[in-house]
Amino acid sequence: MTPFFRGRRTRGALLMGLLVLPIMSLAQPTVMRASLAPAANAPAASRSTTVVVPFSQAIAPATAGTIRLFSSQYRGQRTATTSVSSNTVTLAPTAPTGSSAFRPGETVHVTIPSTVQSTGGTAATPYVYQFTAATTGGSGTFSGGSDLPISNQLTSVVLGDVDGDGDLDVILGNVGGSTVNVRLNNGRGTFGGGFDPGVTSDPRRVRLGDVDGDGDLDLLTVTPFLFTGTVSVRLNDGSGQFSGGTTLTGFYQPEDVVLGDVDGDGDLDLVVANYRDNSVDIRLNNGNGTFRDGSTLPVGSNPESVVLGDVDGDGDLDLVVANSAVLGTVSIRLNNGSGTFSGGTDLAVSSQPTAVTLGDVDGDSDLDLAVTDYSKGLIHIRLNNGSGLFSGGSSVPVATQPTGVLLGDVEGDGDLDLVVVNRAGSTSVNIRLNNGSGTFSGGSSPSIGLAALGLALGDIDGDGDLDLLTTDPINRSVTVRLNGGGPLPTRLATGTTALSLYPNPGRGRVQVTGLAPKAAVVVSDALGRPITTARATAGGVAYLTLPPSLAAGVYFVRSEGHSQRLSVE
Repeated sequence: MTPFFRGRRTRGALLMGLLVLPIMSLAQPTVMRASLAPAANAPAASRSTTVVVPFSQAIAPATAGTIRLFSSQYRGQRTATTSVSSNTVTLAPTAPTGSSAFRPGETVHVTIPSTVQSTGGTAATPYVYQFTAATTGGSGTFSGGSDLPISNQLTSVVLGDVDGDGDLDVILGNVGGSTVNVRLNNGRGTFGGGFDPGVTSDPRRVRLGDVDGDGDLDLLTVTPFLFTGTVSVRLNDGSGQFSGGTTLTGFYQPEDVVLGDVDGDGDLDLVVANYRDNSVDIRLNNGNGTFRDGSTLPVGSNPESVVLGDVDGDGDLDLVVANSAVLGTVSIRLNNGSGTFSGGTDLAVSSQPTAVTLGDVDGDSDLDLAVTDYSKGLIHIRLNNGSGLFSGGSSVPVATQPTGVLLGDVEGDGDLDLVVVNRAGSTSVNIRLNNGSGTFSGGSSPSIGLAALGLALGDIDGDGDLDLLTTDPINRSVTVRLNGGGPLPTRLATGTTALSLYPNPGRGRVQVTGLAPKAAVVVSDALGRPITTARATAGGVAYLTLPPSLAAGVYFVRSEGHSQRLSVE
């Protein structure tokens, strides 16, 4: 080759390189889904986990702090210490007081908004994903518990730490009133005190979520009227007292509401199922807990239950709706990433599907669905192929007229089990255990009240497993049933002395109060083997130093015949 032509080729390559560089710098950084930790849709992520988000490009550290973690039961939008190493962002959850760990079995959503930028200043492609925190212990058998009387005719129940003290409180919807019942947990699964915030009349459905981004759980209620209805939004002051907010109108007999960041901008939007006109309303959050109109989406006949989840694995929240007509369907509508939904399918699932939920039941990292068959007493499991198409699975027999279904790891083995509440005067809840591949069998049917409508799962007694609550509209009470969770070496605290542990869950140093002066304190495992000891001060306070190598699990703190569970993370 002559020097002339070689020189022209060199200059041409240089020119092409100069043209390509600006194009490459404009490419949006994207989340690398396969390397997320915890993995997308993980059913049993460590409660003390950090969240690791890898990108296709190096990220500007000053922008990484806009990634959001939303807890469904504990502190709402979580604070976190954020660190950046080239293209990887790590978030370590923090808490101003108490444990920073996620609650057992709660779902956590992670939002990466476009405010995250590459080192070249290019906005990231928004991305939303979820995982579920692990449970520990639990046998999947439920008994005991202290039922809670309420004067109203109760319809729904939800659990969340609304007063910021680290345990799960109970919030109740009802008919016939204009208030919601908030009852506070004493840390041992017994509820008392609390407040009755005012909302619109007949608040039949209740939900919790941090809609104003201030680190506590706010309250949403649904009031269905024949051709109208409202959604009330009441803001938490951090102590479990709800006020202010707005009341949203323009619905057509709303039956359900769900929260999630559907447009990927870092706040929680709301989605409402309109029973009367066969639609779903999307209302977008302005970032402060006020909502503007998004869109109205047609679905199947008589939508009664709605959930959000990334069913096609593209990093945004899709819609799944149970349509409870006699020949009902489940409507799947796919998100384009900005909160606009289209496409998807309408899945035939036999008759009268009244409730639907999502979770990875077969361990393949996508979200499968479980839906009630009200007429035939079945729960239909449909498995996801990873792109939002559902088929196969099985139909699990339960009692008559199932109205509610939840997925949760009730036996602590790392997969999601079925918990089902039934109408028609049923006096039990059906538990069906997962074999790890999405096949359900066995389980138990714990006794509840004379009837049940609502259903909630959560660790109300602080021992690391999932307990269950239902509402009994006939007895006007909340039925509380505690998960077996293994043997107790001695009785729980009774009498005038009640042990209190802080933090619980904890690790390292734990404070014990409620002790007799100068009393000996022993920490033992579930088999009664001693781990460490301490002695109370004259004021009845002791400080336990736990061995750094102590395995995570449930232990017991004992003193003079009294005992209290301690969860070690």
